[in-house]
Amino acid sequence: MIEFSSVTKVIGDRQILDALTLRVGRGRIMGLLGPNGAGKTTTIRLLTGVWKPTSGRVQVGGHDMVTAPEDGRRLLGVVPSETALYEQLSVWENVMLVADYYGDEQAVAERARALLTELGLAGELRQLGERLSKGMKQKVAIARALAHAPEILVLDEPTSGLDVASTDALERFIRTLHESGSTILLCTHDMHQALRVCDEILVLYRGRTFWQGDRRLIPSAAWLSDLLIHAGEGRGESHAEQTDSLAGRTPSPDPTDLP
Repeated sequence: MIEFSSVTKVIGDRQILDALTLRVGRGRIMGLLGPNGAGKTTTIRLLTGVWKPTSGRVQVGGHDMVTAPEDGRRLLGVVPSETALYEQLSVWENVMLVADYYGDEQAVAERARALLTELGLAGELRQLGERLSKGMKQKVAIARALAHAPEILVLDEPTSGLDVASTDALERFIRTLHESGSTILLCTHDMHQALRVCDEILVLYRGRTFWQGDRRLIPSAAWLSDLLIHAGEGRGESHAEQTDSLAGRTPSPDPTDLP
């Protein structure tokens, strides 16, 4: 459903992505992690068609995001790191903006009401965006992204500003979508969350894949944290040496022993 084929992105004299290749199959959840400046936000901008790759190919549901971006976008629900609500519109109006784009206003409205109720915003439908707290804005952005029942969900730090109960509710949404066959890309700094909900983890460093593997191969959040610190240090080791070094500290389980 999501595929990057040797994607490079250069802006000015800076190379942000370096021949990045990744694939998220239908019904899979991939966690995208990495230190600041690793290329996570650029990856999402290319995935959503906001930016075009310098070279390589980005596909969403088989649609090329350069030649047919609108077809790809119709499959996407996106929760950006910045909520980007319209301050002078109400909660309900902000969520229902997607109805015109996706066509089925009644279906979007029914799903939006259910989502807003689940997120504790049923009594705030007429509240203007400018009067909402950061956490409430994040909830509205989540409802807006999910209201049209997207096949592919892109979450960029979706629990930033949310309380424990709302975070738990969002993770339940993610699991429900997963069970229904949705494909999800989750960009997060919360390693515990990545291990709770993802099938696969990809760690970026300097625009390249630093480490990628099945979530079940990661023994703990501490091991994953060590991996990210290791990437951030930018040591002059090969990919294999870096992975072997970490595996030597905390051995990964044998894949043959996994359930």
